[in-house]
Amino acid sequence: MRIVRFTNVLVAGMAFWVIPVTSFSQDAAFKGWVGELASEDFKARVQAQDKILEWANANPAKSKDLLLREYEGAKDPEVQLRLRESLKTVVIGDHQAKNAAGYLGITMEDVNGGIPVPNPKPGVLVKAVQPGSPAQQAGIRNNDVILAMDNTRWSGPEAREALIAEVKKLRPGTEVNLEVLRGAETLKLPLKLGARPMGLPDNQARFINGFIPAGPDFEMLERMEQEAREAFFKDWLERTRKKPAAP
Repeated sequence: MRIVRFTNVLVAGMAFWVIPVTSFSQDAAFKGWVGELASEDFKARVQAQDKILEWANANPAKSKDLLLREYEGAKDPEVQLRLRESLKTVVIGDHQAKNAAGYLGITMEDVNGGIPVPNPKPGVLVKAVQPGSPAQQAGIRNNDVILAMDNTRWSGPEAREALIAEVKKLRPGTEVNLEVLRGAETLKLPLKLGARPMGLPDNQARFINGFIPAGPDFEMLERMEQEAREAFFKDWLERTRKKPAAP
């Protein structure tokens, strides 16, 4: 049973119970959107799901409970599917926002080919850019050389690992400034880090620390990501269902 908190206010010797209208209005709007998921109009169903996601992503703690309750009680298969996908998006988004490391979305190698030389060239060579990644959105291209991030520079065989380590220290949404060499031109590119994909394991040589140094195989990475997200969500559902109900 949902518990609603009321506030007792004393005005001119008379006590009034003040009901939290905002909470009720939000719940009513949410119930209205859920109802629209069963509309005969396809566009209305899509718009309702968009509204649910917009509100839920802004209120993850509250929305997860409400979405789970509606999902568990839904009878219509499409409504249940839309609620499940909405809940999954919120659960994973909240987890990634709190726990994920930063991410660029590039394959790369040492400019010097990993061979120690007396006067190594600085930076790391971008071999490929993942479609839709923060790197692509920032304008990074194949064969660019990343010289520095926020004025931190690297050179020699350790340059790639040093850049990896710096990115992993940062959280998704962190804004950084990259110095990039493109041909004979040096560019300054601002970039907002993404969240390291859940399907990108640390213990596989071809997928190291949020980069993809031996590839690219972005289609495989996408499949791994979808599998990891589904597995995480199923585990979250199982753990949540086992929790004792609130009094």
